Amino acid sequence: MTRCSGKSVRSSLGETHAENFNLDQSTASAVYSLLDEVDSESIADEFDIGKHSKKHDFDNHLKVAVREGIDPSDSLATLEETSYTAAEMEKMAASTFSRYTNDRDYRAVVRTMFELLHTPQLAHQRAVERKRLQRLTRGVVATDATNLELTRSVVVSDDFVGDDEQSYEIDTGDGGIKLHLAARVDGEHKHPLGATVTEGETHENPQFEHLYGDVEVFPDLDSPIWVFDRGYTRYERFCGFTAINDDFITLLESDARYDVCEQIQTAEVTDGDETRQVRDDRIELADTGEQFRRVVLETPDGEQLEYLTTLALRRLAFVTGF
Repeated sequence: MTRCSGKSVRSSLGETHAENFNLDQSTASAVYSLLDEVDSESIADEFDIGKHSKKHDFDNHLKVAVREGIDPSDSLATLEETSYTAAEMEKMAASTFSRYTNDRDYRAVVRTMFELLHTPQLAHQRAVERKRLQRLTRGVVATDATNLELTRSVVVSDDFVGDDEQSYEIDTGDGGIKLHLAARVDGEHKHPLGATVTEGETHENPQFEHLYGDVEVFPDLDSPIWVFDRGYTRYERFCGFTAINDDFITLLESDARYDVCEQIQTAEVTDGDETRQVRDDRIELADTGEQFRRVVLETPDGEQLEYLTTLALRRLAFVTGF
């Protein structure tokens, strides 16, 4: 392994992103823009919902529901404060939201979301993603975890937990259930390959080896590209990937220390009317002495995302959409 010279630096790009780029707000805004393409008024009339008032029409109710799905409020009072501070929503009193939620036909929301999923914008996006993924000659395996609330204790088999015990009890005070999942992502579908279940408070990291073992049983995935978030960050794991020539992509931690060994490429990516900068560097992580690629992507909002990967920028574009 060739060491590179230079003073160890601390990345500030990820920290800047965390301070100035609200991911929840960005996701909600993207969905809001699609709502404009859906005839929600006709759907509301079909289910006798009506418009009620200018301060609380059906579109505003849907916007609140989108935000709640992304980042649920812990009380109606908190919800009221959210609707007051969010620039794209009208303020909604807690009592108003509660009353209209109880009175409205949920089928209208289902119909609206169904129409949203079939807007030309999303249809085009899905077609672009399918085309990009179909150009890959290797499988892509994504791993992630999600939390589910519990109203009573449950007992799960050790087959799902990955332990040697015969069974495992998860109590309501354990932070719910956390479902850890590995799935194959291709141009048409997402295929679950393996799963484990733990208490909600359990960190994702220890479960990765169990998911890795599940994926190994699929012979056509002998050299996949692994995609995961910072919850699976473990520098020794990254070194293990390079030792067996497996590739991975993950977000770089904001406090990661590294030396920049080589500035490989700077490119411009044009998407419609937007042009963004992408930078590809070879770095050496201070905690490992191992070399990886650091790809820095400029977001549409002018912020920057940092990825740690083993892939060259050209190959990375197929997976991330750069």
